[in-house]
Amino acid sequence: MEFGLAVGENLVSSVLGILSEELVSPMLLEFARKEQLHSHLKKWETILLKIQAVVEDAEERQFTDRFVKLWLDDLKDLAYDIEDVLDDFSTVALRQRSKKESQTITGKIRKYMSSFFDQFSFKYKMGSKIKEITSRLQDVVKQKDDLGLMERIGGSHNRVLRRTASTSLVNESLVFGRETDKAFIMNQHIFREEESFQGSSESKIIVTTRSLRVASMMGTVPAYNLKEMSFDHCLSLFTQHALASFLSLPSLHELNLEKCDEQFLTRFKDLTALTRLKIENISNLSALPEGFTCLVSLEVLEVEDCGGLKSLWQQGAGFEELSCLKRLAVMKCPQLLKLIDEDEELPSSLEYIDIEDCSNLEKLPNGIQKLRALKDLSIKWCPKLSSFPSGSFPSMLKNLVILGCTSLQSLPEGLVHNGSSSSSTRCHLENLEILACPSLRLVPTGELPAALKHLEIWDCNCLEFIPESLLQNNRSLEFIRIGNCKKLKTLPRCLSTFEYLTELHVNQCSSLEYFPASGLPIHNLRTMLISKCDNLKSLPNQMHDLTSLQYLTVFGCPCIETFPEGGFPPNLLSLSIWDCKRVKLRFAMWRLHKLTSLKDLSVGDFDRDMVSFPEDSTIPPNLVRLQVQSLPELKFLSEGLLDLVSLEALDVRNCPKLQYLPKNGLPITLGLLQIRNCPLLEKECRGEKGAYWPIISLLPRHKQIAFLDGQQKQMVNSSCSISLKHDLDLCYWMQFDYA
Repeated sequence: MEFGLAVGENLVSSVLGILSEELVSPMLLEFARKEQLHSHLKKWETILLKIQAVVEDAEERQFTDRFVKLWLDDLKDLAYDIEDVLDDFSTVALRQRSKKESQTITGKIRKYMSSFFDQFSFKYKMGSKIKEITSRLQDVVKQKDDLGLMERIGGSHNRVLRRTASTSLVNESLVFGRETDKAFIMNQHIFREEESFQGSSESKIIVTTRSLRVASMMGTVPAYNLKEMSFDHCLSLFTQHALASFLSLPSLHELNLEKCDEQFLTRFKDLTALTRLKIENISNLSALPEGFTCLVSLEVLEVEDCGGLKSLWQQGAGFEELSCLKRLAVMKCPQLLKLIDEDEELPSSLEYIDIEDCSNLEKLPNGIQKLRALKDLSIKWCPKLSSFPSGSFPSMLKNLVILGCTSLQSLPEGLVHNGSSSSSTRCHLENLEILACPSLRLVPTGELPAALKHLEIWDCNCLEFIPESLLQNNRSLEFIRIGNCKKLKTLPRCLSTFEYLTELHVNQCSSLEYFPASGLPIHNLRTMLISKCDNLKSLPNQMHDLTSLQYLTVFGCPCIETFPEGGFPPNLLSLSIWDCKRVKLRFAMWRLHKLTSLKDLSVGDFDRDMVSFPEDSTIPPNLVRLQVQSLPELKFLSEGLLDLVSLEALDVRNCPKLQYLPKNGLPITLGLLQIRNCPLLEKECRGEKGAYWPIISLLPRHKQIAFLDGQQKQMVNSSCSISLKHDLDLCYWMQFDYA
């Protein structure tokens, strides 16, 4: 059975309309009366008319009612099953007619008909299918009443759906991806039968069907199986039909368009309910068509991976009807030169703008400062963007992220103020991130918004200093991260005045030598990380006054020689100091035993002459986790470990001369022991023959121990997890793994 459906019709109503038309076709009615099936088909026709009356209502409600959607899905499956049964009826009816019309193929048809009716009685074979479909139709009618579906007067069931006329002529404009199939069918089927039957026009019959059984019964030559068309050919076929009629989708809420032709976008109309639109990977799209501004409910617009896009909208397109647009995202459009024309303005309702990976974008719209509802602005990987529009920034802007804009030399003028403008016009920015902008120099002068809480400056290689005026009144700052600014020599002196600052990170600032003499804020600072500052000479002054500091990490600062005289912050929970090779202060002078709250300690690569660790009474007894690493002369883990009555994890690594554990064993609380790249000690711990196996075996026994070096060696019950790893040259590693 072969149908032509107009693009734009709803699928279920279209199929039902065609089935209703097929049920009253003269050939099928004649056959049904002869086979005493007429009453059943009449009942189907009556039920289908009842269903069709409510389908339009169902097709609109399916987007808001999941049960209506399921009802439509069941109805679609049922419609296809009915179509298959009618295919069988039509096949037999067609064969009976062809038997009378042509004597040339009578023998072949008789052969198939005889075989068919000898094995089954057609009437009884189809009886079960007819009964099943009738029952399913009755169930669908009952469900429509339960769902409260309403009949639409003059609805879709009154539309005339015309069946495509059978013809041997091929409309070339409608053939996509079937050129080879067409040639084979014409040459091997039609022409072959003409040779066999002397070109009798009455003897040539082409049957198209989804059923292989029907094809095998009807065929006088082997059936030809059509494979699935390629994605591109399907798209071309769909576009061809779309060009003939607009797509009216008044109930559609979300639409994703991907890998389609630019012309296809012009065929949509009546998208009044659309709230989210994503356009992706349309390579020949140069600008969105003018008609796409008529989206009165649109809230989210995303355009991604459109390599030919040069402007967001066509010139002259207005945005008056985009009054609901809240989020605009344009990503991976390398040819984009501008979002809109200079005399146009973006919708004032915008709250979020994301522009990413647009390598030719040189400027943003001038009207961006007028977007009074704008909360988030993110500009990423736009290397030609050198400046922002002049004028004030939207007062509601909370988050500004600038990433990978390599030509940008200064902050937006509208972001800073000189103190003379009215506070009501100032931007209330809370989060500012400037990342991978190597040309940035933090000009113009002025103050950042006083509401700023989060400041991050990373990978800005031309930045030599942060102007004092920029942050002098930022009393609200809570988080500062400055990293990979290789020319940065100083931090602002006003750092100590940020009374709400809780976290400070300074990373990879190789020119930084000292922290400001004024020190750090003492009230709320809880976390501090200083890493890979190659020329930093000392830690901040008066660190012992930082009574709120709980987490301190210092690593990769080889020029630090000593620590502040007053010692470390007294309430630390975690302290990590390693790879500070020039520290001359002996470990015993660090006064760590005073840190009674300390739970985690990681130290290493500081005293390169240390032989035994820890020295007596140098570590607080309440320590829970201890890591020791990169002490090249270390030979002994001393008896001082037994003073750590709460120790649960011990990790020792990269100590090539380490050979001895404490004689009296390890703390009985130990749950994890890791020894890595300490080959001498590993040897003494490995297997029952190892000198320290008796010590290890005395650890509490509850779970399994697995010794792994590529295969299981030994199993011992224990609650302790022990790892022995050798990572030198990445050759091999071995571990005790206590689950």
